Amino acid sequence: MARHRLFLGIAGSILSPPSSVVVKMGSYVGRGTLLSSERRTDGHFSIRPNSTLKSNRMKPAGRVTTSISSKSIDSLFKSSAGKIPPALWGLVGCFEDARTQRILDWYADGNDSPDSFDLSDEHLKQIAARADALCANLTDDSAGIELADSVEALVIAHVLVAAGKLSEDADERWVDVRENKLWKLSSAALRCDSITELHTKSIGLEIGLVLACAQNDRQDVLRRGFLEEFESIIDANLDSDGWPDSRLLQQIGELAGCWSRIFAIFKSMDFDLDGGVQIQLEWLTRQCLRLMQADGSLGFAEIHERAVATELAESFDKAYWRSIASMSTDPDDAVIFQLLMAKGKSKKGKKSGLTPLMANDLVEPYNVSEWAGSFLLRGTWSPKAPRVAVDFSYQDSHVAGGGQPGEQCFAQISRAVSLIHGQTLPEIIVDDQAVRLTSSFEVVCERHDDDVDYMEIEAELSDGGTLNRQWLLARTEEFLLVADTVLPAGSAKIEYRCRWPLAAGMTTLEESETREVYLQTSGDKQKIKALVLPVALPEWKAEKFPGKLVAEPNAVVLQQQIVGDALYAPLVFDLNPSRSLEKRTWRKLTVAQERQTVADDQAMAFRFQLGKRQWFFYRALGPAANRTFLGENVTAEFVFNRFHKSGKVTSLFEVE
Repeated sequence: MARHRLFLGIAGSILSPPSSVVVKMGSYVGRGTLLSSERRTDGHFSIRPNSTLKSNRMKPAGRVTTSISSKSIDSLFKSSAGKIPPALWGLVGCFEDARTQRILDWYADGNDSPDSFDLSDEHLKQIAARADALCANLTDDSAGIELADSVEALVIAHVLVAAGKLSEDADERWVDVRENKLWKLSSAALRCDSITELHTKSIGLEIGLVLACAQNDRQDVLRRGFLEEFESIIDANLDSDGWPDSRLLQQIGELAGCWSRIFAIFKSMDFDLDGGVQIQLEWLTRQCLRLMQADGSLGFAEIHERAVATELAESFDKAYWRSIASMSTDPDDAVIFQLLMAKGKSKKGKKSGLTPLMANDLVEPYNVSEWAGSFLLRGTWSPKAPRVAVDFSYQDSHVAGGGQPGEQCFAQISRAVSLIHGQTLPEIIVDDQAVRLTSSFEVVCERHDDDVDYMEIEAELSDGGTLNRQWLLARTEEFLLVADTVLPAGSAKIEYRCRWPLAAGMTTLEESETREVYLQTSGDKQKIKALVLPVALPEWKAEKFPGKLVAEPNAVVLQQQIVGDALYAPLVFDLNPSRSLEKRTWRKLTVAQERQTVADDQAMAFRFQLGKRQWFFYRALGPAANRTFLGENVTAEFVFNRFHKSGKVTSLFEVE
């Protein structure tokens, strides 16, 4: 069995990071160099150093001041690593088995030597042959390269440098691999320029930097424009808070890992990044910490069935997270990093002085980026805290003549495991005619406090109406309310169907007499992980109603219909698996106005119970008015409260 030692630890570990400078950017508190920011016409934020201060960036003439010592190279390419080669961070289960096994074999072989990274003659021959084969896949000098090929080329560069085969005094065989193979593969990867190929492009940049570092050639980095290329990638694809463009959300885990390695190479070669880019990378560390899930993966990431079978956590090991953390010098990030790595406990196994809930006061666990059209809600900093990741950056392809509209209302709901994962845009039919979105979603209401995180987004429909969606995450009570409001242009027959796709490794279980549905792990050892309540439907199936909650093997589907001015479709997800097996019930409440019952297309109210606790909420669908329900008098548009056995009501949230 190979003994994993020091290898390509471009990251290092967080020990006692220097304190950062806290400065104000307008009304916003940022970190690092004092900056001014502005939104460009293409929608991205342009971050530039304030004219009264000097940028951190070195002048071009001053960038090459020292050579790279052999000791620095050893430190860079033989420092700490984890269970898998860094090039495979975030990619476990994504490639064919033969390629993955080949890479793992090279990595294990090199780490077998107790004194240095060394490869057997058999593997050296195989590596040379693979370099030839990868180059043969390039049809011409203008061709790009597939992600899998670029990853293998990067691993070849990594292991050959670590084995000392690509240094200045390497023998002729490896000089040829370096000069005529790896540089060619690097250039091919750098030609991949679309946002869907950004990881491949970044790997091409990393290959080039690895080769330049191995050759002790800082001038080559400048000649090839690697520094400017990297700064351009970061500036164009992260907002000023380090949050990625929505099109990158599903691959941000592997991208962040690659960028952290590139950052460390520049640092080892004594290059300074542009001040604004440096701050974006600092914030990227915090965003990755926010996105970290219980298994070490990142929210939004696509979960492959093969990755589940091979343990996804291997894709984001401790070496990965040390590398991510190395981009930040903020002591708050160091504290959160240590809390997450220790999973709430110290190394001695005793409870840490800082609890995940206390950490909320130190660093906010949620993030909202209207620039990217996405947000993350997270109860606490506990690795197993309930969380909701949503990409609402809908782009109507009909406007651009692209044919069918794309579905862009991605949602991931998770706790200890991912539960819901996929597109959740509802199907809406108004008077027997399908309607679609004709605008992007916009945030119309947002609130975050100790009790709840609340987001409300809204978009226009093709019939002149609107679709409104509410997200309310109860931070410590561990449940999620999601509710769609369909408001057509006029009174009509409204049919609604919304499919909530399950994450890989999950399936459904349906109650026989009532309408709730359990979400449970699939396979031999099935365990209930959540409960879904369709609170707008009657609890008992025996009661007839124009709607149902369907438990498909790979999804939960809510169907409702009404004739009127509006349709309200709420779901409650109980994200506490132990409570999901306890008593639960729900009821639609009678809403009255001037002693008359209000119709369901004007206002609705509900009461639900999970375990021993109860809550109720109210939603106005028509014009605002003074209404009553459950003894409560309301004029607000939305009310969400806690109901106690004593009859006392605790107000949690209200939207006027």
